[in-house]
Amino acid sequence: MNRLEEIFELLDWNNSEVEQAAGVALAKQLDDFSPLFQPLTERYNKNVWDNCAIVLAAKTDEQLSPFAEQLFEWTADLNWPGAVTILERIKRISSGDTFLSAAIAAVRQAKAEDDTSWKWWLSELLECVFFSKNLPEETIVQLETVSACCPTKKRKFLYKLTQ
Repeated sequence: MNRLEEIFELLDWNNSEVEQAAGVALAKQLDDFSPLFQPLTERYNKNVWDNCAIVLAAKTDEQLSPFAEQLFEWTADLNWPGAVTILERIKRISSGDTFLSAAIAAVRQAKAEDDTSWKWWLSELLECVFFSKNLPEETIVQLETVSACCPTKKRKFLYKLTQ
């Protein structure tokens, strides 16, 4: 078993909290953390995503910048393990053209796929100063339109997810 497999073994949500915490601590030390983006192997998949998201959320904007598109793709379904953690991390981004490009691409993709739920979650970007000040007007209008349709329902759902 290689080091990454050992880490994934510890990150598994079926393990004790102590084992998972040990896995998170080891994963934070990885130089190459790219395998932590929604791994999909026979043994390690959604069962490790929550803990992978915790590790990724601890990374700096600069470290995450090369993976901006993957971060936004993770938010396509907030039922996916770790998706809320990733969305909350995205909302803390403070600079970077790469993140702006990824946000615009995600909004376009959600619109092209007519994925109202994803657009709804992406509207959370409007709560982030960086995105609300730097996204193109067209993107902001699309997000505001979705956000305005059902803000109370959205808040209730988010509260339920975080409990």
